[in-house]
Amino acid sequence: MEDSDIEPAPKLIEVLFQNCKGNVDPWVEHYLRITIERLRRTQKPYLKCLLVQVVRCNMNTPNYLTSDTKYFTLCLVLARANSLPS
Repeated sequence: MEDSDIEPAPKLIEVLFQNCKGNVDPWVEHYLRITIERLRRTQKPYLKCLLVQVVRCNMNTPNYLTSDTKYFTLCLVLARANSLPS
């Protein structure tokens, strides 16, 4: 899918995670993996920012995300953030 086709998805995922904490916990890691994978392939800076926001809003999730997963996620986000145009 093209970047422009999925722009609404990160917004929906972020809202879902923010408003349904506890109810979507089993799905957080799965959607974070999808988000990070898309972040690697995305070309549009605006979509990159939306995807980074999805990851950022989940950095303080419960302990079911291992510290290794959180560290890996944070490293990817920081690496992508450094490659965003200013």
